[in-house]
Amino acid sequence: MGLVNDHIFQTTSNAPLLSSFSPVYLLRRTETSLTKPMRSIERANRNLDSARSNFDQYSGGRQQWIAGSGTLPEEERDHILQIAAF
Repeated sequence: MGLVNDHIFQTTSNAPLLSSFSPVYLLRRTETSLTKPMRSIERANRNLDSARSNFDQYSGGRQQWIAGSGTLPEEERDHILQIAAF
C-alpha cells in the first residue's frame, strides 16, 4: 500500500501546476481548441455547398437525358451529398 501512495505522490508532485502557466497562454490554448472545430465545420459547409452546385450542374443535364425529369428532388440530392461528404 505504501508503494501505491508513493507512486501517486511522485506522479502528482512532478506534474506542472495550472498556476505555472500564464493567463495569456491558457487563453490562447482555449481559443485554439474552440476555433479549430468551427473552422472544420465552416470548411465542410463550403465543401457541401460546392458539391451541391457541381451536382446540380452535372445531374441537371444527365437526369433530363435519363428520365426527362430535370434534377433530383432536393431531399434526395442532399442525402446523396451527405453520404459522399462523410
